Amino acid sequence: MITRFDLIRTGFRTFYMQALWNYESLLGYGVAFALLPILEKLYSKEDIVAKGREYLSYFNSQPYVTSFIIGLLIRFEEETAEKQINNSLKISSVKTNYMGPLAALGDSFFWWNLKPAGLIISLFFILFFFETLNWSIFILVLFLLFFNFFHFFFRFGGIFYGYKFGEPGLKIFKVFDLNKFQKVMFELTIFISGIAVIMLIFNHPVSPQLEKINVLFTLPMMKIFYALVFVLSYFLYKVKNSPLLIVGFILILAIMISYIAEKQNYILRLI
Repeated sequence: MITRFDLIRTGFRTFYMQALWNYESLLGYGVAFALLPILEKLYSKEDIVAKGREYLSYFNSQPYVTSFIIGLLIRFEEETAEKQINNSLKISSVKTNYMGPLAALGDSFFWWNLKPAGLIISLFFILFFFETLNWSIFILVLFLLFFNFFHFFFRFGGIFYGYKFGEPGLKIFKVFDLNKFQKVMFELTIFISGIAVIMLIFNHPVSPQLEKINVLFTLPMMKIFYALVFVLSYFLYKVKNSPLLIVGFILILAIMISYIAEKQNYILRLI
């Protein structure tokens, strides 16, 4: 009988799934490694060797959402051991049928939406608490907590969900449209990007004393510059459709602001 502890143990072993990545089977060895404690509990030593070889075949998916498939495989293996039936073809078809769609969902959700959203939110708080340098470490913690909340939820929750509900349970991806959630998160990321640019305008004003030196450094001109930056950010969003590009653009802008501030201090010291 598979226990809750067995599922948690399997979840922790999935952290090493990509450590066994290879060009022949990609994540196949990693899946076999994650399921090894389950196989040891259900089968004899002779059967474990044969079962292990079945899982060394080709498998490739997004590592976090693979947990749904692993939970499903645990359920099938338990049924195989209890009813003494051969589920090899069923297990193989499940791996083949679901690894592609879940990989597409996982990649777009985690890499193209969640990570840029976390970076933008962290940048927002950096600008908000710019004067409080002690907040810098907490900004990093915020990003890690934001990203890993979803990461751990999918990695461990997927195993429990797949094991409990089986193959029909994967219909949840039709009910809970992950693409709509991604679209909302994408638009939220762009909105916060615009707020971050506006905060740059108000949090980093240029000293009026520099008006005597160069008209380009005056506050009105800098506000126009920031407004153009905001328009360009929206243009990049519409053309490239990539939040990560917006993140990089704003980071470059922040570096430019830091450079201008440093030049300002240097010029004022000369005056």
